[in-house]
Amino acid sequence: MHPLDKFLKKRDYDRATLAKKANVAHSTLTSVVNRSTSVYDMRIWVLVTLIDLIQGDEPDANMDSVLQELSLYEAQYGFDEALKELKEKGGYIDDGITE
Repeated sequence: MHPLDKFLKKRDYDRATLAKKANVAHSTLTSVVNRSTSVYDMRIWVLVTLIDLIQGDEPDANMDSVLQELSLYEAQYGFDEALKELKEKGGYIDDGITE
């Protein structure tokens, strides 16, 4: 799951809600996700709108806290994608260890 979607899902929001709040087309955010845009390559308005969206419930939210959370999700997303690719290519050996 893309970091943006994970961030929104954690708070029971979705891209449509964010698009409406930012006054942009839903397809704009969909393209961010479909292109697997890095957190650090997202436009500043996306981050500012995320902060604005959650500020009512999380008054201490700021650019640093949002970027930190998105970065953690991005690291997990990258790991998940790499593991998926390994499995598809047959280079993954299941060692029987579960999460």
